[in-house]
Amino acid sequence: MSAEGSNDHSPCWTMSQKVTTGSVHAAKCHFTPAFSLFVALPAGRMLDAALYVAGNLSPVLTVLAPREKHMFANVHQIINAIWLILSAVWIVTAFRLKPSVRTVDIGSRILPLMVLGCAFVLLFTDRPPIALLEARSFPALVAVVGTGIALTAIGVAFAIVARLYLGRNWSAAPKIRRDHGLVRRGPYSLVRHPIYTGMLVAALGTAIAFGQLRHLFALPLLIIGFWLQARSEERLLLSEFGERYCAYRLDVRGAIIPYLL
Repeated sequence: MSAEGSNDHSPCWTMSQKVTTGSVHAAKCHFTPAFSLFVALPAGRMLDAALYVAGNLSPVLTVLAPREKHMFANVHQIINAIWLILSAVWIVTAFRLKPSVRTVDIGSRILPLMVLGCAFVLLFTDRPPIALLEARSFPALVAVVGTGIALTAIGVAFAIVARLYLGRNWSAAPKIRRDHGLVRRGPYSLVRHPIYTGMLVAALGTAIAFGQLRHLFALPLLIIGFWLQARSEERLLLSEFGERYCAYRLDVRGAIIPYLL
């Protein structure tokens, strides 16, 4: 839950890229449960994944036809690896959490989860198969795609730092844990739900790198979904911390985007 226990979700995706002349397409992707990916992934492989991302940022973009727009062969592997690292951190740090003492009812979580689910389908799959959604929203140029990859990495890094600041207070659903602490340091001094902020920046980078309209349309859905999640969390936090959380909201003006949202 952001501020004290995060309600962020980070599904992992396996992707196969579809490249057409003059564009970079985010190809068909199949959602793979995070636990099935990382139970078989030794801790050392997480470091390998990080090194893979770092080592491939420079040569990732390749011009395949001199008179055509740039077509990039490894964009989906780089983006996938970055999000994979985020999921690995989520799973590794999910152990030894404090016992839960209170949570929100499941009914209040259905709408935000549905909105976020639709957003991630648009961002990481080619569904729905509508021709209009396959139009380019960002040009397939080296500088543009490189910017998208960089933003994805920055957003994921920010979300990971925010997750580590929460420590044992974190939860996958809005919960109050035993001896719950009000975290106000680090990223939580900038926004009240910095995990959502980081994931939104990472999603923006992914949308830029993949470059289709479908990826751009995922962003407003993510904003709505994260905002609904944050509202649910803040009601729970206000009931637990009262005036302390009211003071925190006055000090940190912005749940997800500073001074805006």
